[in-house]
Amino acid sequence: MKTTSVLVFITAIAAGVLAAPSVEPEAAAQLETRANCFHASKCSTSWDGKCETHCGSRGFSHMARDGCGINVFSKKCCCIVK
Repeated sequence: MKTTSVLVFITAIAAGVLAAPSVEPEAAAQLETRANCFHASKCSTSWDGKCETHCGSRGFSHMARDGCGINVFSKKCCCIVK
């Protein structure tokens, strides 16, 4: 009886692991982009249209909210690495 219970438990664990969703390539690329914020600006709510000036010759990459506190409208500019 113990052997059957252990076998059922192991089977249930294996089924759960195999059923876990995998990360799609597009989603993985977005996560990688967000993790790479080079020459970041200070967090602000008024960066719209000014990130190109901040980044200059480096080139503007994207805006990120990481590390900007609890203000949901505050973002920072991230530049391209050259």
